[in-house]
Amino acid sequence: MNKVFKAGVAVLVTSIMMMIQWRYFNTPNSGSILQLEFSKTYADAVNASADWNKGAVIFNTILDFAFLSAYGFFFYIANQRISKILPGRFGMAGIILKWFGPAAALFDVIENMMMLLFLTGPSGPEHFMAPFTWAVIKFALVLIAFIYFLIGSTKVIDASYKS
Repeated sequence: MNKVFKAGVAVLVTSIMMMIQWRYFNTPNSGSILQLEFSKTYADAVNASADWNKGAVIFNTILDFAFLSAYGFFFYIANQRISKILPGRFGMAGIILKWFGPAAALFDVIENMMMLLFLTGPSGPEHFMAPFTWAVIKFALVLIAFIYFLIGSTKVIDASYKS
């Protein structure tokens, strides 16, 4: 099996693990971890996490470190491979865009640290660091890396059928 496939499986397995773990330990009314990721204020974070099993959320956030490692590596190697296969400007764009996955993972680490500090550290608005900005940057980078991957994969598949 090639590295891209293995990394894709790692992304799938870690995301499924996180979904199962979240659903098992939180009620259906608990919402999503995305509510905390997009919290702009301490009050937003408190409201988002009010019905949560805090220990399970902390564990889920720790599991996210495996997920972010997997998707960061996946987008790097997949988009690098696409950039080497495809000619022209699109292929050359991959030289830069392959780094968007690992960059998103780094922003995810910062976001996770802020959420863990909220969940385990001293409470109160004076100690809250909003993960919102880091989450927006992370999702923007992931979206761009994903779009490049989808378009690039389509072009690679199309080129293989033509030859």
